[in-house]
Amino acid sequence: MEANEPQKVEMEAQIKVQIDKWGEKIEELRAKADQSDDPNVKTLSHTKIKEMEAKREEALGRLTELKKASGESWVDMKKKIDGMVGDLDESYREAIAYYK
Repeated sequence: MEANEPQKVEMEAQIKVQIDKWGEKIEELRAKADQSDDPNVKTLSHTKIKEMEAKREEALGRLTELKKASGESWVDMKKKIDGMVGDLDESYREAIAYYK
């Protein structure tokens, strides 16, 4: 399904909001890690945070590419970004589990 220009702009804006929210979640996770008294949890959390930051940065780069894409390449790129956002969600759930 190919989106028209207004739909593309709206979807791109929604993706940007999601990516920005991940930045906030990463910072919240970093604060929890820094406050942890358990050195293992702290180490595991910071490792997961670095992984999430790399994924977030990659998603931002792909968003830039998405804005330049059209037609089928736009649809394919959006699917990749959606997958990356799903990966971020999974990484966050794994990291937050250290505190339960």
